Amino acid sequence: PPTFSEWMARMDRHNVERDQLQNRLKEAKRSFDFALNDQQTHFIYNENLNKAVDQTKALINGESDPEREAQARQAAQAIYQELSFV
Repeated sequence: PPTFSEWMARMDRHNVERDQLQNRLKEAKRSFDFALNDQQTHFIYNENLNKAVDQTKALINGESDPEREAQARQAAQAIYQELSFV
């Protein structure tokens, strides 16, 4: 998701139990920490489903969109910052 609040809204729509949410947030924090420190990790900017699918297909075909990846990495960094308060 493009923002922490959008991610939480999506979780809420899926009726995630509080225990599950806490576990998912802990795991997300570990995953974001790893990914943000690994320059070989690609980030998909999921603010628009069609664009995210196109970006994924391009990566599979060995192509990348540096601008979208930079946007996605920035979104991931912002989400990770919010996770530090959880």
